[in-house]
Amino acid sequence: MDGNVRARRPVSRRTMVQSVGGAVIAGATLSSVGTGATVARAAAESPPIIGTWLITPPGQAPVLGSGLMFFHSDGVCQYAGAPVTPTQNPGDPADAAEYQTINGGQWLQTGFNEYTWRVVGIDYDARGIPFTLDSIEGTVTYDPLHDLFTTTFRLTETDLNGTPTGGTLNAVVSGRRIGVTP
Repeated sequence: MDGNVRARRPVSRRTMVQSVGGAVIAGATLSSVGTGATVARAAAESPPIIGTWLITPPGQAPVLGSGLMFFHSDGVCQYAGAPVTPTQNPGDPADAAEYQTINGGQWLQTGFNEYTWRVVGIDYDARGIPFTLDSIEGTVTYDPLHDLFTTTFRLTETDLNGTPTGGTLNAVVSGRRIGVTP
């Protein structure tokens, strides 16, 4: 992210990669997604994007590419998807796989119910050796009437030094809030 992001929205210096345990706990509440669950927010003036979201293709149940997205009040953004995914590099064999953990980065409010975000994830080979990075940048439009959002994003794969490998993916997905049913 550029220097303007830190000036406009400070982020703590603590480690951005946290235990995937939060994703497991959040996953246990999936039955409350979209059922009129109560939304927990840090304060009434907090941006409505703050929280945990189930990410799926628009209007569909979870499929390949689905995951959990976390928008923290301090500007940290995290995405947790499948631990094994197809590679994005066009030069790889069709059945090549990458192993991943949680992606971490930042988010920033850009307008009324409009946001931008960027996360970076590390791709590992079958032995656990890092070999590429996935940089994912997107924009979010939040729908307060339905408590949903749509995000358009672009994934760019690079080597560990940041040189693009040619692997890219553009997509549009939806987010449904995961809340607590009283």
